[in-house]
Amino acid sequence: MAIALSYHLVDIIQHRIAEDRATHNDQKLVIQRFNKQCIFCGSRDNDFPEEHLLPEGLGNNTYFTKNMECKVCNEIISVHEGDLVRLLELDRILALGDKKKGNPKFKKSSESPSYIVSDKGLNRVYVGIDQSENHIKLNISNDLSLGALTITNRVIRLVGICKALTHMGWPFLIDQFSKLTYIPSWLINKLALSSLNLEIIQAISEQGTGIPVVQLEIWEHEDTDSEFPYLIRYYYGFTVVQFYLPKKPDINTVPEWQGSNGLRWIKGESEYETRITCSKIFNVREDSCFTQTLTCLFEPAGVNENTDGSIYFKQAKTIQIIREFN
Repeated sequence: MAIALSYHLVDIIQHRIAEDRATHNDQKLVIQRFNKQCIFCGSRDNDFPEEHLLPEGLGNNTYFTKNMECKVCNEIISVHEGDLVRLLELDRILALGDKKKGNPKFKKSSESPSYIVSDKGLNRVYVGIDQSENHIKLNISNDLSLGALTITNRVIRLVGICKALTHMGWPFLIDQFSKLTYIPSWLINKLALSSLNLEIIQAISEQGTGIPVVQLEIWEHEDTDSEFPYLIRYYYGFTVVQFYLPKKPDINTVPEWQGSNGLRWIKGESEYETRITCSKIFNVREDSCFTQTLTCLFEPAGVNENTDGSIYFKQAKTIQIIREFN
């Protein structure tokens, strides 16, 4: 039986999807504990470097933590963040987002001749396709009015995505540390949950582009006895990912899905709604993995061919994002 669901927003942070790295030090915000102790393993003896609160691989150079996460636990959690980054690889390219260094690029392997790469400075997406491979496909109509770009990605662990989201939200739930005692052990792979409840939603801004901010939201259930007391929602590019955090690790019930309720991104004092193109619900075991195929239908502002045979285009308007899982 579905559980009654009614959440209210308790925390929200965001940064631009493409930041000015030359000035990001002036914008740095650090969540800090004055007594060094890892909030995951409890250690006081390990090294405590300043860590990114949101994934650096998805452009975060604004939010950091200090004296909260030891180096050993951060290395474990970085593996989980890798699953979230792989989920959002094409979003990062098409939305002209940032990565750690250089321009975002997708190649299925280092030996693969096919690739997709963006250049935010020139507002271009470059596509190089080797006909012997089929994991990248680009079709553009003869009149250049419509394009379809499809990639088949590598295997992604669902549990990695759920843990990456929880890791981002955990510092904002300090008051709940004594109630959700299983979370630290779960994040560093000391125990498993009975099931994962995750939603992946495809969303497009009113302008037909990716959402221009990266936004993290923490939602709390109105019912203090709910088996899913918190919802952690993360906006990136053309995708919104949300994880229902269970009260205990052995919860087997299914929440009433929140879906697009309350879905909007914020810029300054204004709120903007998004258009939903498709969504996928997961209620699965921790060992579940999938391969994703993502298709972007768009209206190119111009298509050009380089001397090496690769194609580049300026993406003017996205019509639809379709994400499938196998």
